[in-house]
Amino acid sequence: MSIQTIGEIDCKKRMAQWIMDAFRTNNLGMHHILCTVHPNNAASLKDKFSQGMVITHVKNKYAGILRYIMYLDIHHPWKFDPSTEVSVRQEAFEKQKTLLNEGYYGIDYTGGKIIFAKQQGGKS
Repeated sequence: MSIQTIGEIDCKKRMAQWIMDAFRTNNLGMHHILCTVHPNNAASLKDKFSQGMVITHVKNKYAGILRYIMYLDIHHPWKFDPSTEVSVRQEAFEKQKTLLNEGYYGIDYTGGKIIFAKQQGGKS
């Protein structure tokens, strides 16, 4: 990775943080943020997880292209129970869909795996 690439990544992270801070502090009447991320876009997944977003669905969108649907409640971030964490290979979409249907959410990405967990207090 070149220094220029590292600088671009740092700039994107700072911009994303600035945008999320603006949503939180400017009382724009917005509480929910949604986005889609291609499952093979590790950089975007890491960025969205670093902003507190979680995977809520795996669906075909945009002419049948597989996407993660990611969500954030900007005023009431969800907390997850670490004792429920399960890691699943990034490409194991059927297993991911099963976990999502069982009340798990994708909460992190590391080493080619998505980490899933349930909300604290048993909410789903």
